[in-house]
Amino acid sequence: MVLWWVSPNPFSGTFSCFKSDREGAWHSYPISPGNTRVVKLGRKAYAHLLHIRFPDHLPVGGKIHYTLKNENGECLEQAFPHLVYSGESRPSFMVKDRVDTLFHGSCRNPHHDSRDSFLGADRELGRHLDTEDRPALLMLTGDQIYADDVAGPMLHAIHQVINLLGFPDETFREAVVPDSQSLYASPDTYYKRKSILPNTRVGRKWYTRGGVYPVFTSFFSHNHLISFAEYAAMYLLVWSPVLWAYVTLDAEAVGDDLKAAYRNEAERIEEFASAIPSAARVMAHLPVYMIFDD
Repeated sequence: MVLWWVSPNPFSGTFSCFKSDREGAWHSYPISPGNTRVVKLGRKAYAHLLHIRFPDHLPVGGKIHYTLKNENGECLEQAFPHLVYSGESRPSFMVKDRVDTLFHGSCRNPHHDSRDSFLGADRELGRHLDTEDRPALLMLTGDQIYADDVAGPMLHAIHQVINLLGFPDETFREAVVPDSQSLYASPDTYYKRKSILPNTRVGRKWYTRGGVYPVFTSFFSHNHLISFAEYAAMYLLVWSPVLWAYVTLDAEAVGDDLKAAYRNEAERIEEFASAIPSAARVMAHLPVYMIFDD
């Protein structure tokens, strides 16, 4: 079993799994360098990759409950109750002997004018936690995020997360802006990033009609993510509801000429954020396979 998470400090504690909600731990493993890789993303952001190799084959067709417990005795489900379905005490997964049912998705687009499809997946999974119709896995074959088509309020939230988690500054070569701080402070950082991104002339008409376009071949690059910190913060914001409690979508971040567009996008972003607990709950209960194209 592979489990990954991001926390503000290196995690110290225990992973445990259970065959029943009411029985003691079936297997317990202290989090250690032998089973966990930790990567520091920022002063308050540590990515953990836990890889548990069980001594025997996992049982097929039954729920396996699991938890993480930190050194203070607090469990995953206590810290993040949105990860647990009603009537359950812990998150769970199931090993199936064949892929008979699965969820399939593509990219996360927070400012799209439709509702998050994870809401439907969450309802469906909640109805089949204990049945053979429980999906075998979740397969995500898109980019996971849109790095080019980004809403102004989303980019504003990203910049707040960068400051909150203390992502390091970055330097750029042969760029309009010399470093990430200059990028964030630039008057063109919201809705005008086409003036920051490099351009290239498209010589052949295999992709566009030719001419000068952003080098990333996107027609929606007015808020294109540029720094590593922006990419990392974007992933955290689209997959977890936790950081949304620490950001605001105040339109004062942009000039008067952009406030109407900003407020319109902010309404969609707020609706998207309200659905993220459902996305996190689904991912906590299914084997997940995804591609990071960007």
